[in-house]
Amino acid sequence: MGRRLPKCPPDLVAHISAPSKAINGPWIHKYPDFSRPEPRLDFPAEAIRWWGRWLKGLDNGAERLPAYRAYLSEKVLAGTPWRSQEPGHWVALAEWPSADIRERVFYPSAAGTLGDQPPDAVIHAISTPQDCGVSSGEYFILKPDAELAGDQRQDDALSCCFETEPLDRSLDILGRPVIQLDIALD
Repeated sequence: MGRRLPKCPPDLVAHISAPSKAINGPWIHKYPDFSRPEPRLDFPAEAIRWWGRWLKGLDNGAERLPAYRAYLSEKVLAGTPWRSQEPGHWVALAEWPSADIRERVFYPSAAGTLGDQPPDAVIHAISTPQDCGVSSGEYFILKPDAELAGDQRQDDALSCCFETEPLDRSLDILGRPVIQLDIALD
């Protein structure tokens, strides 16, 4: 295997040796100063500040900005129509990867739950219709009114899903969730 290449802004900040910062917001794939949903971000000001520091040598504090800023979206109920304002809040981390973040591992069970303990070998046979996933929306969203995910309850009913018991406190997910599976095809 070759070296792992960065695939998203936090990955890039974690693996690049040059000065770097990352911002992830709730926006579709357009510039965050005019994109939806809100809250927006003054992207031209961010870019001017960054390039002023590194191309003009201005002492404008760009290097003191947090290494990673991200918008953590809140839960939105299934079937909620497109919204112009995304519920949530901003977080800012001085370094990335952050020592303040803890990885949490969940293990799938035979009962379709996620737990803290690894179970004995679990086998799930999956045979979903080919149209399962049509409500998931586009991967590279440009038009929020037509390409965002819709109500995915019908797709969930046709899928192999794993859920936790109710959590004792909220769980913020920052970064990219990872799943590890052993898969066999018949």
